[in-house]
Amino acid sequence: MPSILETQKPPDHSNVACHSCDKLFTLPELRHGQRLRCTRCDSVITDFSDTGIQRALALAIAGLVLLFSTFFFPMLQIEVQGQTSSINLVDSALMLFANSNYILGSLVLVFILIVPLVILTAIILLATCMLFQYQSEKLIVVARGFYLIRDWNMVEV
Repeated sequence: MPSILETQKPPDHSNVACHSCDKLFTLPELRHGQRLRCTRCDSVITDFSDTGIQRALALAIAGLVLLFSTFFFPMLQIEVQGQTSSINLVDSALMLFANSNYILGSLVLVFILIVPLVILTAIILLATCMLFQYQSEKLIVVARGFYLIRDWNMVEV
C-alpha cells in the first residue's frame, strides 16, 4: 500500500505570483539556502531551508506558552485611591457572561481564546509529525481543519 505522500501528485513547476506586486514566476528547483526574490519589488517569494519545520515547531510552542500566560496574567489593571482591580482574558469573557452579554462573551471566548489554542495545537501536532516523519490519514483532517480556521484567529485584535 503506498504511503500518503506517494499518493499525492508531485509539485509541478507552475506559475507563482509575488505576494507584493503580483508578478508571475515559474518556480525553479532550489537548493538548500537559496531564495527566490521578485525582480520587480525584491520581496522573497520562496526559500529552501532544512530548518523550517523546527522553526515552526519552536515558534508554535513559544506562542502556546505566551497564550497560556495571557490566560492568567492581567490584561488590564486599574488602581484608584489605593484599590487595585485587574482582569485577564478569561475573566473578561466570564464578566461578559455575568453581565448577560452572551453573544459578545461567546465571541471573545471562541475567537480570542479557543481558536488560537486550537491553531497552535494543530501546528505543534503537524510539525512534530513532519519532524519525525509520522504519516496518518488523520493528519490530513487536522491540516485541512487548520487551514479552515486559521483566518478566524483574532488574537491580534
